[in-house]
Amino acid sequence: IWPYTFLPSEMGASFTEDLMPLLGSDEYKEFGIPYLEKLSRVFGSVIIHCCGEWGRHAVNLKNSSAKIRAIEFHHPFTKLEEIEVLSDSTVFIPYIMLTHDQVKFKSVTEYYAHLLETSDKGTRFWFPFTSETEEAKAFAVKYGFEFGSE
Repeated sequence: IWPYTFLPSEMGASFTEDLMPLLGSDEYKEFGIPYLEKLSRVFGSVIIHCCGEWGRHAVNLKNSSAKIRAIEFHHPFTKLEEIEVLSDSTVFIPYIMLTHDQVKFKSVTEYYAHLLETSDKGTRFWFPFTSETEEAKAFAVKYGFEFGSE
């Protein structure tokens, strides 16, 4: 499983859903949503890693019976505005591809700051810092976070 998407087993199932970007909305609703709902039912909830462009599926995910605790999205492929329909029930795990001609943000923390400053106040994020760099520490202080806090 992708390193930033995990749950203790008693909280649900964590898995990679990298085929989601390959399907259109109607196909994913027919073929993907039923097994996602089943996984959620069996394990209580799910947390999803998905690379690529999957924003077109947000409405189908929202309208499903699946309990999605958290879902990862990758800038610049899937944008927060595309998936905000899920924000009342799902924690977002943002990830940024600092390659692929993405020039808007110079660093992961600059991207995270942008998300906090432009998203609805009720939107919940899980920021996956891989180390306690000085930049990450300054971000945490500025926004009132502690490493390992929720």
